[in-house]
Amino acid sequence: MFKDLEDLFKKKSTFWFGLFFFVNIIYALTRHSVDFYQFWLISRNAVFLKGYDIYVLNTDFSQPLFFWCIATVFSVFTYKAGLFLWNIMQMILITFIVILISRILGYGERADGGWNEGKHLKAGSYILPLLLCAVIVCDNLWLGQANIPAFFCSISAIYFHLKEKSWAAGLFLAMAISIKLTPLLFLIYFIYKKDYKILPWTLGGLLLFMVFFPFMIYGIPYTLIYLQDYFNMVIMPFFQNSVQIRGTTGFFHSNQSIDGFLGRHFTGFGIKEYGGNTFGRLHKYIDPANMSLVQIKRIGLLLKAFLVLLAAFAFTSSKKKNPHLLKFEFALLFLMILFISPASWLNHFVTVLFAYYAAVNYIRDENSSSLGRKILKAGLIFCVAVTALSSPGKDFQSYSGMFLGHFSLLLAMFIVLFIEKTRTRKIWQVT
Repeated sequence: MFKDLEDLFKKKSTFWFGLFFFVNIIYALTRHSVDFYQFWLISRNAVFLKGYDIYVLNTDFSQPLFFWCIATVFSVFTYKAGLFLWNIMQMILITFIVILISRILGYGERADGGWNEGKHLKAGSYILPLLLCAVIVCDNLWLGQANIPAFFCSISAIYFHLKEKSWAAGLFLAMAISIKLTPLLFLIYFIYKKDYKILPWTLGGLLLFMVFFPFMIYGIPYTLIYLQDYFNMVIMPFFQNSVQIRGTTGFFHSNQSIDGFLGRHFTGFGIKEYGGNTFGRLHKYIDPANMSLVQIKRIGLLLKAFLVLLAAFAFTSSKKKNPHLLKFEFALLFLMILFISPASWLNHFVTVLFAYYAAVNYIRDENSSSLGRKILKAGLIFCVAVTALSSPGKDFQSYSGMFLGHFSLLLAMFIVLFIEKTRTRKIWQVT
């Protein structure tokens, strides 16, 4: 991996991207990074204020307890110093994310279906996905958000899963889940792939990150209170498909999940919230706005169940079958997490970076299906175009371009996955 890091830093484009993101970090220091400020303040209060309850007093945040332990490390500094160090950490993680993705894309690319570790991204394939995702990465830096650490841990879990190191994969996955709950979907995926050894390591890691570390920072009594609050206020409402799950959910323009899309367009929310604005008037004409909250939650649940069933049908039951197509499965999982979650804000979409790399790498591979390349190219162009058109402000974002674009990319990747499974199975099947 360190050889990859050396090769990465030899690229001229790396310097310009590094300079670009460093300038954004400096810009973040000149503005009020509202999310990080809340993380910093809540972490300090949880340590220094007696009787302070993280989840009862802060209904707009649903991060697991280990995340607050990480934030506590940065809260010992002043707000601006902590923000600077936080964003430097995030850029280091982005660097290693790119390295890990480039290695994962080489899995199954040898003629015998093995791992071509010498296969790296073609020139241009390295730059374009980062360019497409640059605005989302910058949004994370400006807000001081926490999506990149969870993304890095998820990518690392995938990498070690492919390396047959279940203990490392389990610990990284446990860390990802302990920072943000949604990577739990990967645990189900790994078990579906018959990597049963990952389960005890993940459970052990969750015990370590969610219980042991908080014990050391908050003490046993408060840790038990926080864990009970988290279970009752976050986990249970999610699995019960509750209409309202704390203040982190809602139908505002920022929420580009299935629930956010349905609630914004199929209830009266979009018309009421944006219909009176200059650029939001179209809601009065295009929104069906004829369903109740209970109805759209049920429809959302059916759509999520459909995606899970489609994935179960499309994915192979072992990583030894069609190993070169696993990159599509990983990309689809990252996209599905965004849609299945009750709230996926714009900055949460930083995980689409994996899908962008998989798509661009496939489109530029001459050995790929000609039809598949055309479909995926059309899906990627539509995704980027619709996302860009709906980005200028909250009224434009309220038309759900981010959701529609990436949902189209998800469908395109499913179609290509089915095409490639049929076309190459006899060549790549390991017996």
